[in-house]
Formats: sequence, structure tokens, C-alpha cells
Amino acid sequence: YQTVVGYRGVNLSAGQRQRIALARALVRDPDILILDEATNAVDGLSEAAIVETLKSRAGRRTTIVISHHHSTISFCDDVVILSGGRVK
Repeated sequence: YQTVVGYRGVNLSAGQRQRIALARALVRDPDILILDEATNAVDGLSEAAIVETLKSRAGRRTTIVISHHHSTISFCDDVVILSGGRVK
């Protein structure tokens, strides 16, 4: 709580800014949550923690996850793959 983040978070790493944005989105508890590469700037341990949090907080919320990482979408009920400009 004592960390000075600077104007627009200039003193934070990309991963830290990403985790803060995700935390803010989860605190708002929206009915629909869209995550576009939500774990691309975090390490493996942080990615696993984020995925576990998303699993536990999913509930009846509609969550759309866009990712290149299979581990990030492992908790999803349905997966749509875009390959070569086509939906599979």
C-alpha cells in the first residue's frame, strides 16, 4: 500500500499494470468479462494464479478469454479457434 506508482503507473512493470487492471475488473464483478491476452506480460507463477482466480470467480459470469496460451483457456467451457482467418 505504500508503493509510489507514479503518474499513470510509470514506476510499474507491464506485468504489474496488467495484474492491477485485472484486479480492478474482477472487483467490479461485471456480468460479462472480456480478457484479451490477460497473462501475456506475467511470469508462469502469476499466470497460474490468475487462471486459478478466474476459475474460482467465474460463477455465472460470461467470460471471453482471448489467448495464445492453452493454459490460460484451460478452464473455459467452450473454445473457439481462429486459424488462417477462419473460425474452427
